[in-house]
This record gives sequence, C-alpha cells and structure tokens, in this order.
Amino acid sequence: MNPKLEKNAVTAALVLLCSACSTTMLSTWKKPGADLSEMDKVVVVVRANDESVRRSAESRIVQNMGPARATPSHELAPEATSTDTLRDRVEGGGYDGAIVVRVVGVDKKTEWVGGAGPGYGYGAWYATAPYQQTTTYVRVETSIYSLPDQTLLWSATSRTVEPSNVQKLVDETVKAVRKELAEEGLIPPDRVSQAPAPARALERG
Repeated sequence: MNPKLEKNAVTAALVLLCSACSTTMLSTWKKPGADLSEMDKVVVVVRANDESVRRSAESRIVQNMGPARATPSHELAPEATSTDTLRDRVEGGGYDGAIVVRVVGVDKKTEWVGGAGPGYGYGAWYATAPYQQTTTYVRVETSIYSLPDQTLLWSATSRTVEPSNVQKLVDETVKAVRKELAEEGLIPPDRVSQAPAPARALERG
C-alpha cells in the first residue's frame, strides 16, 4: 500500500472510532396533556443488578442535573432492599417526580470489513485482508413519573453505539433525552445541552 494512502486510511479509522459512540431515539411515548412544569424535587432511580453500576449511573445523572435539583435513590435506600422500601422513603421525602432508567437490551452485530481500495501503479488497486468487526448496541429506557400518584408521563427507548463505560452511556443518553424532551415541547429548547430532568428542575441553569 502507498504510505500516504495507508496513513489516510488509519486516520479515517481513528475518526470513525472516536465518533462511534452515539445515541439515537428508537421510540417515545407521552401521556396526553402531560405537564412537567410543576416538578421541583426529583429522585433519580437506575435499575441495575450491579449495585456499583446503580450508584455510578445515578450519581452521574445527578451530577449533570445538580444536587439541588435531584437526589440519587441510593442515598435514600443504599442497598435497594426492596421496591417498597424505596417507595416509602421517596414518598416520605416529599418528591414530586421520578426519573427511572434501565438497560433493556444489549445487542452485538458482527460483520466483515476490509477489501479492495484505490492505490497506485498497474491496476491502481490493492487488496486488504478482510476481518470481522463486532459492534455493541445498548438500549436504554428512560421514564418520567409524577409523584406521589406514580403516573407515567413520558417514556423513551434510546440506543447507544459502543459506549466505553457507564459514564459515557449516561452522558449520551442524557443528551438524547434532553433533545427529545425539547422537541416535544416539554422543556425549553435552549436547555438541550444540559442534563435530563423534568421542567423547573431542568430549567434552572
């Protein structure tokens, strides 16, 4: 392979790798007449079998939102002993909204990449050995409830490509959720760059 072409190919591959982690919305649902504007005190709940993942993800979301606006559920029920325990503590704390996040699927897709490409000299083509590449897709469900009536107001399923860690997955999901909420008129459009939280909890900058 021509050295210049080889360098360009490597550069292109690095660009693709750096931009691989992206999130798109697969589906959304909104309760007719849903209004997030009265929510001031929000609890963040991440459903995860691994307690360290739960704590890390909840803390990351709250970090983006600000601790004055939201509370991670592990501060209310550190061991998540039961749903009833958490619900009782949330109700006792006077929370009027909840963001519940959970991973609903992890999919892997393997495909062959590589092959022929342009070069110099006779035939102006060279062949590269094909190889298998596996891409991981993580699907996340984000739901917003009003409290204490536990009414589902909004829910969405997003898909993130190749998240490198929990924080990256959370950040990508947060960004996609905020964008969708803004497009649906549930939060101001100028707040899209911030973390996802209902209404006034989100709007305060």
